[in-house]
Parts: sequence; structure tokens; C-alpha cells
Amino acid sequence: MSAVHEERARAIDFRSIFYFLILLAGLIAIFMRLWFLQVVDSDNLAALAQTSRSSTVPEMAPRGLIVDRHGKILAGTKPNLVVLAQPKIVLANKAGIAKIAKILQVEPTEIEKELKNYRQYKVMPKPIYTNATIEQASVIAELSDEIPGFTVSALPIRFYSDPVATAHIIGYVGIPNDQDVASLKKKGVEPAEFVGKIGLEKSHELELMGKPGQREIVIDEKKRPLRLVKKDSPVPGDKLILGLDLGLQRAALEALGSRRGAAVAIDPRNGEILCLASSPSYDASMFLGGISKENYAMLRDDPALPLYNRAIKYSYAPGSTFKLNTTLAAELAGKFNPSATITSCHGYYQLGRSKFKCLGVHGAIPFLPAFTKSCNAYFMQLARNAGLSNLQKAAHLFGIGERTGIDLPGEGKGIAPSQEWIDKVNKGIWQPGNTVLMGIGQGYTETTALQMANLVATVANRGTRFQPHLVRAVLHPGDTKPTKVMPEIAAQIKVDPHFWDVVQNACLNVVEVGTARASRIPGLHIGGKTGSAENKRYQLTHSWFVAFAPVENPTIAIAVVAENAGHGGDVAAPIATSLIKRYLTPPKSTPESKTADSSKTRSAVR
Repeated sequence: MSAVHEERARAIDFRSIFYFLILLAGLIAIFMRLWFLQVVDSDNLAALAQTSRSSTVPEMAPRGLIVDRHGKILAGTKPNLVVLAQPKIVLANKAGIAKIAKILQVEPTEIEKELKNYRQYKVMPKPIYTNATIEQASVIAELSDEIPGFTVSALPIRFYSDPVATAHIIGYVGIPNDQDVASLKKKGVEPAEFVGKIGLEKSHELELMGKPGQREIVIDEKKRPLRLVKKDSPVPGDKLILGLDLGLQRAALEALGSRRGAAVAIDPRNGEILCLASSPSYDASMFLGGISKENYAMLRDDPALPLYNRAIKYSYAPGSTFKLNTTLAAELAGKFNPSATITSCHGYYQLGRSKFKCLGVHGAIPFLPAFTKSCNAYFMQLARNAGLSNLQKAAHLFGIGERTGIDLPGEGKGIAPSQEWIDKVNKGIWQPGNTVLMGIGQGYTETTALQMANLVATVANRGTRFQPHLVRAVLHPGDTKPTKVMPEIAAQIKVDPHFWDVVQNACLNVVEVGTARASRIPGLHIGGKTGSAENKRYQLTHSWFVAFAPVENPTIAIAVVAENAGHGGDVAAPIATSLIKRYLTPPKSTPESKTADSSKTRSAVR
């Protein structure tokens, strides 16, 4: 028994030792592997940990469409190959910038300049060049290891269907500068890759910019995408529907031709802008790719000032069109009697030793013939009867000398001399001669074309002045019906209703038998007032005409000013009445394409 027991004990000891050795060998192997990973290969693993991870890639939101009242696209977006750069990486690699510049055929300094505009972003890829070719994109992809920080992506880029006709209205987009960033962040908004610089693009930036999306992807050590983890699609910006009639806008610029001036048309029933033309215009698409120094200098230094919006910014002496204001001032003062002959015109109006000329010898006439013939002597006396305070009050009610509040940046105020203005600018000096000159729209008085269009719209609307606006409705993404912009009443002029009958009839008389009779359109009743405003710089007067039609039920009010063009009845009136006719009886035309010609999208450094 004992011998058997001893043999079994020796067998058990052998197996225990065998298993122990196997376990020990396994532990040693594991230890050696851990030692290798943690000591020998630790740097490589750290690099892999940094590069093989998920990465968030932003997706640019398409800007909202802008269309006219008939649905014609004025501003849209289309896919475009764009070169992107990560400023923090790229600025540290001069050789990479030189290679990209050679591929894109631009100067390296131009790329560096664009990258420095992105200091506030540093890491996130930002566009520096639009409309890259497929060949350029392929070369950049092949050289990705040599030019770190540069990539190419298809992004929704802005285009304008008629960048000349709508330049002063739509404006253009560009890379956000420090001022843009600060302004948007103040409103609690992060700027997009491109933001509005002027025009509706700027004033309606928050509606147009949309909401960017993002993709979360896993990338390998060479930063190649492996798989998509999560995707939030971008939300396009709102669609802006304007009251603008693109055909009328084009016709206005064509009618102004090479003249410097403006034409503004308003729907008097609600304040919608039908056309807002400033001549000369410029090609806004020049700015989309980043305008060259040479082209910008050409526009900036052009003596015709094409970048200047003459429709809302530039102010002119309104001349005899301002006699509408003088008439209201007399009514407010209780001094308006259309049947009375308040003075006798001898070809001039005498005030003390001074004589103020009139264009004719009209004798003693009442209001209707005086307005029809535009007798300066009558309205100089009417201005004195009304007094400065009522001239100022009427101007305020008509919105002269103050911004209208149109939804465009850069609007001018003009000048309707208030007591504050007289004290500040004219050292408190105001003579009776200043009052009579104000009565005929001369002297210190200056108005914009927009203000005068709004004034005559108020006359057409019998005293209700609306705030003029370009956007008539907004369509939010996902909605089927647009949200209409409700008209806002800026002022209500409360006078005897018979007053408006008298004034509108006088305006009709001007076109039927008066100073604008050459522009009469058979079968269409147009009411208006001509103006010929003297100016210090040129011998020829500024040509003015304000009008509304049809007189029975006005649906359009218009103001046209042509710089240094002569008498209002000879130049401005024919332009205005031709636009009125076009709007009320639009020509038949073939449907226009709702996409822009690809040739209008330019390639340039952003």
C-alpha cells in the first residue's frame, strides 16, 4: 500500500511543476508584450492615439435664396470646388503656400493675406479660393502630404442672376473680417464662411445665413476617413421674397442710360419697393471671388462713383417737386386757399432788394395754374405765408430730412433744415430769403430719390406714409407658405380730405397740360410734378420728376432724378412715365431661367 502511495505523490508533483512552468512562461510573455508596448513602441502608439480618432467636419449651410415678386432668382447658390485652409497649420509652412499658389496660379502673398483674415479661427478649415478646376483639385489631393492644412471641398457658393441690375440692392458676400465677426457675435451668432458685406446680404444676414451642419468621422493615422459616426445636415437660410420687379429694375437702369441718377418706384398701398435703380451701377460678382486691387481701385476712383447708391444715399436739392411739401405746410398753417391769388409773378419774386427768378411771367394766378406751370413766385409767397415751422413740420410728416427705415444699410438723411440744424450748422442764422428758397426746394434743402418717391406715394395714398421695404415675405426652411411682412405705417397726415383732392388734381394737370405734358400717355391718368434743381457745381440743373398712377387708384409712385440733365419735363418725366407704363402694362416675355449663367461666377482668391 505504501509503495503505491509514494508513486502517486511523485506524479502529482511532476504535473504541478509542468503547469507552473507553462503559467510562468505565459506571464513572462504578457509582461514582455506590455513592456514593449509601454516602453519600446510608446511613441508610435501615442501618435496613433492622436491620429486614429473621430474628427468633426463642419458643413457649410447654403445661403437663402433671394427672389423678386415674380419668383425670379436674384441671388442663389450652386456647388463649387473651393480650396480650404487651416490657418494655424498653413501659415507655418511657407513651402506649402508656395506650392498651392503655383497650382492656383496666384501670388503666395495673396494667399497669406487671406489666411491672416482668419486669425480668429486658427484651426478650422476656411475657404481661400473658389471655383477651382477638377485638375487643380486632383493635384492638391495628390500632394496632401506635402501641403498639410489644404483641402478641396464642394461648397454651396453664392451667385447673382443679374449682378449689375441688382448690385445696389442685393450687395454681395465675402470673407468675414474682424468687424463682421464682432458684430455677429454681439448678436449671439457665429459667423459663417461668407457673410453679407453690403445690401440685403448684410441687412438680412441672420435670415440668410442658415445653420451649418457637421459630420463626425473616424480617421486613420494618415487622416483618411474610415467611417461616418454621426451627421447633422445643414439647414439652408430663409428665402427672401422681394417686392422688387426685376424687369422694371432693368428697364430703369436702361432708361437712365449713361446719366448719373436714380429711379425709385414704390407701391403706395403698402410701401413695397418696386424698383430702386442707381446709375451708374457696377458688377457685384466682381467681389464674389475677392476683387483684385486693380479692379477695386478702378471702381473706387471712377469719377461717376458707381459704388455709390444714389437712390438712398446721395441727396440733391429737390427743386419744384418740393412744392408738394410747401402746399402741405400752408394747409397745416391754415393759409392754403386754392382759389386765392396770393402774389403777382413778374418773372421774379421780390423780397426786399433781392429778386428771385421765375421761369415765366405768370401774373396773379391761384394754386392750380401756379402748380401746373410751376410758378416760383407763387410758392415763395406760399412758403412765407406758411412759415418755417410749418415747412419743417410738413417735411417731418413726409419723412424728409430723416431716414425712411428701408431695410438696406447706408441710407442717407438728406436735409430739411430744423432749428437744431440751423443752430448747429448755420450758426443760428436764418433769413426770410432762406424760407422762400426752401419753399421751392432750393437753398439748404436736400432729399434722396427714395424720400421723394415716398413723399409722392404719401400724396397718392392721401396722407398715409408707409415705411418703404424691399422684403415682402420670408419663407422659412420646411414651411410651405411664406410669412408676409406686414406694412408699417410711418405717419398719418391728418388734414381735410378735400386737400388731397385738390393736390392730386393739380398733379394730374401737370401731366395733362402742364410742364410734363410731353410725357402724357393716352388712356392713362398720371399725376406728377417736375423739378429743375440748380446746383453749385454744374450749369445744367438736376432733372426731377415725381409721379403716381393711375390717379383714380394709384398702384405705383415713382421718383426719378438725373444729374445735370436739364429741365425735369425734358428728361426725368419721360423716364418715369415710361416705367409707369411698363409696370402697369408689362411686356410679354418668355420665361427666364432661374439659374445664373456659370460664366458669371468668377474664380479668385477669397
